[in-house]
Amino acid sequence: MKYIRRIATTVTLLAVLVAPGGTVAADTVSSAQELHVTAKVLPMRHIIVDPTGQIIEITSNTSEDVTPQVFESSDRPNNQRPLSDDIYRSYQRYTSAGNSKPGILFQRIQAITAAKTSSPLTVFGAIKLAKD
Repeated sequence: MKYIRRIATTVTLLAVLVAPGGTVAADTVSSAQELHVTAKVLPMRHIIVDPTGQIIEITSNTSEDVTPQVFESSDRPNNQRPLSDDIYRSYQRYTSAGNSKPGILFQRIQAITAAKTSSPLTVFGAIKLAKD
């Protein structure tokens, strides 16, 4: 409980100090004050590709038609890549026929090779489409 109170006090203090119209001394802010935050989550669609440009995963937080952002290996900002024509064509193939909804829209199943056998078991080209 003390951690929640400390976080609430810190957020309240920061919100008051950066509020337009001036600053307030820290000793005038109490943990009993309430802070109401209104936020809007922007619609997004992320395409995660491997180093060769093959789509690994497509995720979305909307059913709207938004321009996807491309990332290599993970969706960290420093991994962002341009949306090439090839990636966009693949993206359209995986998201066609009403498959535009929040969640995982496409996820490539990685090749699996069994170890310690004379004939390795490998899965090629398998895909997993999200269910409704």
